[in-house]
Amino acid sequence: MRVARWPTGVSVAVSESGQTVSQDVSAGQGANSGSITAIAIDVANAKVLIASTNGANAAKPALFRCNLDGSSCVYSDISVGQGANSGYSPSIVVDAVNSKVLVVTENRANGSRAALFRCNLDGTGCTYKDLSAGQGANSGITPSAVIDTVNNKLLVATAFINQPALFRCDLDGTNCTYADISAGQTGTAGIAPSLALDTTNAKLLVATNNGSNNYKPALFRCNLDGTGCAYSDISALQGANSGTSPSIVVDALNKKVLVVTQNDANATKPALFRCDLDGTNCGYVDISANRGNISGNTPSAAIDAVNKKLLVVTSVQNAGDQAPTFYRCNLDGTGCTFTNISSSNAGSFYPKVAWSAATQTLLAVLDDGANQMKPGFFAICAH
Repeated sequence: MRVARWPTGVSVAVSESGQTVSQDVSAGQGANSGSITAIAIDVANAKVLIASTNGANAAKPALFRCNLDGSSCVYSDISVGQGANSGYSPSIVVDAVNSKVLVVTENRANGSRAALFRCNLDGTGCTYKDLSAGQGANSGITPSAVIDTVNNKLLVATAFINQPALFRCDLDGTNCTYADISAGQTGTAGIAPSLALDTTNAKLLVATNNGSNNYKPALFRCNLDGTGCAYSDISALQGANSGTSPSIVVDALNKKVLVVTQNDANATKPALFRCDLDGTNCGYVDISANRGNISGNTPSAAIDAVNKKLLVVTSVQNAGDQAPTFYRCNLDGTGCTFTNISSSNAGSFYPKVAWSAATQTLLAVLDDGANQMKPGFFAICAH
């Protein structure tokens, strides 16, 4: 453990080569308040923003706002009158221009349509919008959100009855449109979408677990309005079930798209599928660093552009070895190292990460089984 000092003067304890116990950021919320989490950074105010499916509050959406070291957390119920189960599978982004936090959920109180909970950065003044653009039930499953800053649009990829879909809205959740982005794929091609933007070519990139292709990883590449979509099988000869829980990032320096998955074709180890930005010339790398079987559950990936590294946190759930693991690799998937970031063996689930470029620190949140499934937080020294 060492202490990193932010330019803002904040001193932050970060995990380095040794193990550390997850920090409770639940702000007094009870058991299961960290069920399925998401994380973003409010750069302007040096805060970390954590959204969760709050099982302690009827699975409504929650927002936890903390200092960058995970201290002084404040909880807000951001459900704005929406009912039980309105906060499933949150995805969180910061609208820096309008000083708002946008939390998109699968609103099971509204037929599993996509919902937007839009608040001030301190969690106050929240509003709710149905983003479904007239589409029916199950159109908002497992949303993944990004902001298109060029066109001032909120883009949300979902699994619409397990087909890839895009909802494109103004940043306040109005004027939404729907696009079928399946590019001719049928059946269950859109499971667990993960969305990123290729700003160089003005394209949106959606990685999925393609159930119609033996659950291998897929890439859907479209114009920013959801038109002109093309599909690529990016599995690079990996077998069935190699595409579980994809997490996508764009390596702008090398003009590559990186998709990290839970590779159930390789003993549930973490896998990297690395392609050109158009989905061609894909390669596969086992990035487990000899960590062993079941070391790649539900990965979440980020890029450290300064040090040219791929950063990944996974949930390891072997019997007696359930600590979350941090992997650091070169951007081509070589030279990987791993570190257990917790000494707990009580289980951790669904990690999500955000890279703080200003502080050179990877911030991670997860559902902490060692602490009654409350949200657990790590600040990881990644260099």
